[in-house]
Amino acid sequence: MFAPSTLADLKIWFHSQPELKHELWDEAFQILLDGQMLFLAGINALLGIDMNIPKPITHAVGRKAIRKRAMSRVISSMDKKVTVERYAGKWSSMTDVAARNNPRDRSFSDISVAVIGCGTIGSHLARMIAQCGAGSSSRFTLFDPDILTEGNIGRHLLGLDSIGQNKAHATAENVKRFHPGLDVFSYEANALDYAGLLGRHELVIDATGEWNVQCALNDWFLQDKQSKTRAVLHSWVFMNGASVQSFLNLKDQFACFRCLKPSFNGQWRYPAGDEREPLNLRPATCGDGSFVPFTVDTSVMAASLATRAGLDWINNNPGPRLRTIVVDYQRGREQKPRTPAPSPTCPACSTIRPFQ
Repeated sequence: MFAPSTLADLKIWFHSQPELKHELWDEAFQILLDGQMLFLAGINALLGIDMNIPKPITHAVGRKAIRKRAMSRVISSMDKKVTVERYAGKWSSMTDVAARNNPRDRSFSDISVAVIGCGTIGSHLARMIAQCGAGSSSRFTLFDPDILTEGNIGRHLLGLDSIGQNKAHATAENVKRFHPGLDVFSYEANALDYAGLLGRHELVIDATGEWNVQCALNDWFLQDKQSKTRAVLHSWVFMNGASVQSFLNLKDQFACFRCLKPSFNGQWRYPAGDEREPLNLRPATCGDGSFVPFTVDTSVMAASLATRAGLDWINNNPGPRLRTIVVDYQRGREQKPRTPAPSPTCPACSTIRPFQ
């Protein structure tokens, strides 16, 4: 065994490899003649080879002193003087990236995923599930009708260079820059206005934290029998950033999202903070709406909680449907992970059970 440094050495080495058929040499040689890099993939290595075509030859071809189709004969006649460069390749497809994260488990690459809301939670969540394979081999879609503003970037994945852009489009571009092997679709729209498209995804993740969206999505999931959606996962920040929660709805014998708070003016069945605490709502300013301040770690915790819940479900181990992480231990309330039973007063599911 030796490391080839010339074209002649490379040909000898190539023919010495039992897995490389002799007739493949002509194809490999042509790739090098065309100025491209040749990669050879084996079970123990990924080898890159580049050929240094002598400049007098390339200049002669440019002046048409040597016909391009004659280059093969000319280069072959001087193969002991033509040098080659060797490179070591690394497997870096999204399949390899996701497999490194989860070598024994299924990843988001195995299912189609839609994320509704690309704000403080959804932007981080979109990036996390992309790193776990979303968009590498199944459909990955982002929805958000809003524009990124200066007030958003303190806890958003995106920064100053994305201000003025639609959040879904800008987040999709960020994910694509992370890895070119990802295919991400984005819509500057309310997801439920595209219910048919939404229903093509096996997992729908709601990262809006908005009560009206959460309830409308819950109703759609329970009632739309044409949808291919098998699970809806909600993620939200509770009471001024005191805690974060996630809830997985599988449309089965357990609670739906509205079961967690059957009455709009009522209390949460499993609150993660003191609901009597005044909502720290800051007034709207020029160019920005009213908002509740909390730090970026809260957004990332909420995204992480939903990512883990999604991975557990993909691997046929959904575990506790309602999960809580306390962010501020002075204000947050611990809630043991649980799978709640349906509420008999739920306005969404109490009249349509059992599900078909």
